[in-house]
Amino acid sequence: PTPTPTPTPTPDDKSELNSIEIGELAAAVVMIEAYGYDGGIWTGSGFYVSEDGKLITNYHVIVGAESLTIVHDNNEEYSGEVRVLAYSEEDDIAVLDINRKVDLYIEIGDSDKVRLGERIYTIGSPVGLKNTLSEGIVSSIRDIGFQITAPISPGSSGGVLVNTKGEAIGITNAGIPGGENLGFAIPINKYVELPQIHNYSLSEFYDSIRKDFRPETLVLTRDKEYPNSFNIYWSEVPGAYYYKIYYGYSLDSLIYEVYNQYGDNEWYYCDEGQSFNVENAGTYYFAVTAVKNDMESLPSDVKWIYLESPLYTMDFEEYETYLLETYGAIFLNNEHVFIDIVSVEELNGTLSATLLFNYYSLHSFTEMVYKDKETVKDYMLDIVVELSDYYQRDANLKLVYYDYVDNYPSDFDTNMIDSDTVAYDSYLEEWEINYPFLSIEYNYDAQYYDTMWDGYWFSIGY
Repeated sequence: PTPTPTPTPTPDDKSELNSIEIGELAAAVVMIEAYGYDGGIWTGSGFYVSEDGKLITNYHVIVGAESLTIVHDNNEEYSGEVRVLAYSEEDDIAVLDINRKVDLYIEIGDSDKVRLGERIYTIGSPVGLKNTLSEGIVSSIRDIGFQITAPISPGSSGGVLVNTKGEAIGITNAGIPGGENLGFAIPINKYVELPQIHNYSLSEFYDSIRKDFRPETLVLTRDKEYPNSFNIYWSEVPGAYYYKIYYGYSLDSLIYEVYNQYGDNEWYYCDEGQSFNVENAGTYYFAVTAVKNDMESLPSDVKWIYLESPLYTMDFEEYETYLLETYGAIFLNNEHVFIDIVSVEELNGTLSATLLFNYYSLHSFTEMVYKDKETVKDYMLDIVVELSDYYQRDANLKLVYYDYVDNYPSDFDTNMIDSDTVAYDSYLEEWEINYPFLSIEYNYDAQYYDTMWDGYWFSIGY
């Protein structure tokens, strides 16, 4: 009879290893000493998964580390360059590369095939006790990963969870203080599915994750009522413990921290923003950072705002003279119309300027302005924009005809012009006509203006 051929072994047919053989895999497991940017030192674990030095550990083991020392089972230490090939904060996985050949690595298994009650082993460095081997079973399969009876202590994070065939089926990452024989591990398939698209140095990795959770937007708005005050808004960062606000007097000198009313520099998110006052006039540059997992993010984009002492302490006389000299006449209907008075004042944080004319009669003046109203609008827009830019705040400008007459002007009745613009001056014993023809309101932040024409002469057909 023809002999039956011996079947070729498949990965599932691999023979099981005893605990001593599992213990020999410790040569592929390392202790990681991390030296943080904040001066802190902590330890974790990791394990090789390829002969060219690819290493798996937990994300939280390397986050915030300025340098790493890899301590091997034979006490050999590696403190050379470490590259970060992939990471996931959500799954708590990091893939490192030391770019050197290693003698032993652990093969990757299939965590989808893990069953409740399956015998497992862990190898890690709990509390710095390098390459400790523990045995247990899978006591539960949960959404967060495998619950195991092998104890997990600080320092074991990033260690390997293997099955009885010596295959990596998980990454140990958490234990419960006081929970005897209670630990957790991340399924190894999370690593298999993780795109390895990076090649960061540790400093590049640090900046990358700090950029990931920085506030994306920063908005400064001037307080309308108090010119030396402003509000600062920023986008909320999920999971941030608190925020820090920095300011300076140039883009490159954001060196001052803003302290709150309690005397510390921890600010909390508020969708209504935070309000600040300044004592000295000047341009202020601001940025916000988020603090999360004991790490401070990169700053938001820098925004600036010009603030000054309250407007009521300012003298507008010099600027009024400048406006009168610069914009003292407008050429309308082939003749010059001259401004009589320029007035600037502050009303609730907004600049309000008035151009006063008293030439011609009300009727002839409005008729002349109407014939060239686009010229008038452009002329006034130039003034209000310059005024707004100079003081860096919202402004409005009115074109006003004014005059004094002995008798009540009947034109206001016959032409249906609002009689509220006429008042009797008991001191001069004359009627005062004070009638606005055009108003322009300019929003400094939005760089946007609105115009409003007043008066009978502009209302017909418009």
